[in-house]
Amino acid sequence: MRFRFAPRRCAAAAAASASKGGGGGGDCDCSVFLRWLRSKSGTHISSVLSLGTSSAFGRSLFASEPIQEGDCIMQVPYHVQLTLDKLPQKFNTLLDHAVGDTSKLAALLIMEQHLGNESGWAPYIKSLPTKDQMHNMVLWDLNELHAVQNSSIYDEAIEHKEQAKKEFLALKPALDHFPHLFGEVKLGDFMHASALDFLNHDGVFGSVLIYDEQKDVCEIIADRNYAVGEQVMIRYGKYSNATLALNFGFTLARNIYDQPDSPFRLDTKEFLLMSNGMITTSLELEEMAMEAAESDGRLARCPLKNMEREIHAHRRLLLHFAEMIQGHSAAIEQLEIVDGPASRSMHPFRKEMAKDLLVGELRVLESAHAWVANYCETIKIPQ
Repeated sequence: MRFRFAPRRCAAAAAASASKGGGGGGDCDCSVFLRWLRSKSGTHISSVLSLGTSSAFGRSLFASEPIQEGDCIMQVPYHVQLTLDKLPQKFNTLLDHAVGDTSKLAALLIMEQHLGNESGWAPYIKSLPTKDQMHNMVLWDLNELHAVQNSSIYDEAIEHKEQAKKEFLALKPALDHFPHLFGEVKLGDFMHASALDFLNHDGVFGSVLIYDEQKDVCEIIADRNYAVGEQVMIRYGKYSNATLALNFGFTLARNIYDQPDSPFRLDTKEFLLMSNGMITTSLELEEMAMEAAESDGRLARCPLKNMEREIHAHRRLLLHFAEMIQGHSAAIEQLEIVDGPASRSMHPFRKEMAKDLLVGELRVLESAHAWVANYCETIKIPQ
């Protein structure tokens, strides 16, 4: 698991990671890994957890003893975490200033992977998911991303791919200078290493991963009770399927945190119609902007003072929601066609991810459409 505030990878936690599209690294023997981890850490990592295999999630963590909410169920010392200070200093001196910490950590993983059995982290490296087990959207090809073009996450995924290319190009001169440490590194290798950042996730319940600076350890705290044999999940945060798909490579069948981004833009014709109709001066536009700024921006939380503008704005919003619903529905239908383009060009797991993402956003859009439609029906223009 890479920590956002200080890039590092916690060996014990990440070794339990498994994409829902497949198990963890195929070469990993859990018993060998655990023996190595205890030896490297010099302490018992957890007395209440065991590694096992879940039919749905691949390699997973399970409760070996009853766990109570608030219990610390795992502690991993700092020295059993891959951190940036483990990169060779001679390599760091060649790095461009544009190379960020995430890219540096990816380089460290690539180096340890290239060393193979000579690496002091070999059991951990072997436990990591392979390229075909990773499904972060930065790893999708353009045909696969086309399936979610109706979602705002499409543009964000394209931006992530372009940013990854820029970071790789900034890092590559230093990588090429030490072929004995890194081998021949390609863009796909870099993107895979950069994306290795997930555990089995539960959007409602899940243990929380924290870093205790005083103890200098990574800790996992249970936020609910677990019975013996129950799978222990880690919650990344209250993320939508779009965020989970983009950053972590999986989705939830029903994610309560889905919230589609709904960019609402007026083209020139629409703007002129509003200018010639409801809004006649730039001053009125400024007044509407000031009114919106005085509230939190939520639908009808603070209706506009001019009720005609209020109704017009909501009717435009209603049409916008209807267009988005139509687009999402059509995209979902394409994904459900057995011999359709999506079925032929997409990895089966990524196809399910795309469907989960679109279905979740569609559910929210339909709810918003119903609310706005009801609001437009009930609001009255003062006589």
